[in-house]
Amino acid sequence: METTTHIQQTHSFCINKREKEIIHTKYDDWGYPDVCFIAERYEKEYLLVYLDAYDYYAYYCYKTPIEDIMDIDQKENEYLLKRLNPKVININKRDMTLFINNKTIKLRIRTDYESSPILS
Repeated sequence: METTTHIQQTHSFCINKREKEIIHTKYDDWGYPDVCFIAERYEKEYLLVYLDAYDYYAYYCYKTPIEDIMDIDQKENEYLLKRLNPKVININKRDMTLFINNKTIKLRIRTDYESSPILS
């Protein structure tokens, strides 16, 4: 089993631009896009942990193309970092372990991004 231990890096939050656009066009701006925690940065994509927009429960983990990522306001980012205190514990090929919002959560890294419920 190949495991990559997390190396300390600057973490931040973002939203998925495509999800925001879908909410705007399909649902007439009814709702909010999910907040995403950037767990790992790669050359062409980021490993994002999708958090429910209301209670910040981590429920999906996708490698997301960089062009689909939009930074959030710096004050909101600082607030979320302080409130949720996220820490990546472990990332390997199939799953990751994350401490966030006072919970340790193990998520499978999903590979079906284009057909994900996030984009439907």
